[in-house]
Amino acid sequence: MAKSALRIRARELRRKSGESIVIIAKKLKVSKGTVSLWCRDIQLSQSQIQNLLDRKENGLRLGQVNGALVQKNKRIKIIKQYQEDGLKEFKQVSDREYLVFGLALYLAEGAKKSRRIEFVNSDPQLIRFMRHWFVKFFSVPREHFSYRFTINETHRARVDVVTKFWSEYLNIPQSEFKKPVFVKAKHKKIYANHDNYFGTFRLSVLKGSSILYRILGLIEGLLASKKEPA
Repeated sequence: MAKSALRIRARELRRKSGESIVIIAKKLKVSKGTVSLWCRDIQLSQSQIQNLLDRKENGLRLGQVNGALVQKNKRIKIIKQYQEDGLKEFKQVSDREYLVFGLALYLAEGAKKSRRIEFVNSDPQLIRFMRHWFVKFFSVPREHFSYRFTINETHRARVDVVTKFWSEYLNIPQSEFKKPVFVKAKHKKIYANHDNYFGTFRLSVLKGSSILYRILGLIEGLLASKKEPA
């Protein structure tokens, strides 16, 4: 069984059946460490925890289970607190901060050696953010944007669904999309989120070479501003 399929099966056994890490590892013939990594974000219900405790063959003790739960809840609480701190910190963002954030994103995910502006990412939020960024800071007109997505060949039957998703999320007529690019994988992979995967989106700006040079100049200035901590 492919590794991706094993991971999906392990998560199903943990989430739906409440199986222990030890039992899942034995069933799938993989290490306990691997199963633990695959399932570390899954929280068991109280009834599932009690079932594990009642099954003596698992060698579980109440203290061990409670200790693991305490650590997991502590970690979740910390993550939630940092998320709340982030929302407060950036509740109001200045135009300069907005500009710099877009430059950093383009530095990471944008085309820098071609003469065309291209930003590629699978996160819909980032695609929408960058489109607004191009309009706000570089006055790119609507008709100069080009839209296309790339997706694995295994999703060919979902192409209409994927196109509709991007069209509605970005508020773009489907007629403005270029034909999608289908990628053939060397090894067949099974995706747990198959029906919720929408490929990688390519946002391009036509006739934008002068804007690209300006963006690259700003990035160069940003990188040269502070290279070492004070």
